[in-house]
Amino acid sequence: MATTELELMNKNKLGMLIFLASDVVFFAMLILSYAYYRHHWGTGPTDSVLDIKEMLPFTLALWSSSFTIWMSERSLRRGSIWGMRLWLLLTILLGGFFLWGEATEYLKLYSENVNIAAGMFGSTFFTVTGFHGLHVSVGLVALLTMFVISLTGWVKPEHAENYEALGYYWHFVDLVWVFVFSIIYVWGLVPQ
Repeated sequence: MATTELELMNKNKLGMLIFLASDVVFFAMLILSYAYYRHHWGTGPTDSVLDIKEMLPFTLALWSSSFTIWMSERSLRRGSIWGMRLWLLLTILLGGFFLWGEATEYLKLYSENVNIAAGMFGSTFFTVTGFHGLHVSVGLVALLTMFVISLTGWVKPEHAENYEALGYYWHFVDLVWVFVFSIIYVWGLVPQ
């Protein structure tokens, strides 16, 4: 009997890909809802309250974290536990910086009376970015857990494939932000 690629794939990677496929649908619906309602804001605030320049450094930090998690995976695969930890810690710091930026933006918007109940913009903006922020938070917890486990000496190069499943999740979070940032911040620069 012939062995298929799915049978050869690491079960953790396969499980993560299946989970991420369902998350693609979830985020696609959220982003499409935002895009649809952008033309139907009605009364209340609009995306004109957003400042792309303020969010750009945090965005670049998150996108950079895809490189650092990849370097962490690569270091582990090459047998450098120290390198894996260093790059992983940098990934955690970049992800944390992004979340801090998102929290700062939320506080600024709240101070301007823009919240989830402030019209269609408020509800769609906070839903899309909030769910993304939740995914970043979950990812950071997983990355921190992996970092702590690596300090115990339990992480070995033979665990690289399992670790890469976590990398898939983090790359997904970064990729989703490409779409969220483009639709909410960049497209928001275009007058309606």
